Amino acid sequence: MATDVIPAYEFGLAIRKNHGLFMVVGQSIVPIPMHYNHLIFRDISIKGSLLGDPKTTQEMCELVAKHKIEDKRIAYPLEDVEMMRAD
Repeated sequence: MATDVIPAYEFGLAIRKNHGLFMVVGQSIVPIPMHYNHLIFRDISIKGSLLGDPKTTQEMCELVAKHKIEDKRIAYPLEDVEMMRAD
């Protein structure tokens, strides 16, 4: 999972098979609420990862700041998936 759309985390956990692994890449700006039943009753493991080691991440941040790179994205709700495909 790599998104700031918080409901997507619950959706991702809900569709994960029992005893599965839920991988989080990056970090959300806000805390991620989740039901503990996924961890306790379904035995789902959650692991996280940055996109690189600390040195690479620092270089990437410096490059973004130096060139004033901005993140531009559009979020679509699941019911608008066809609109997303068209865009």
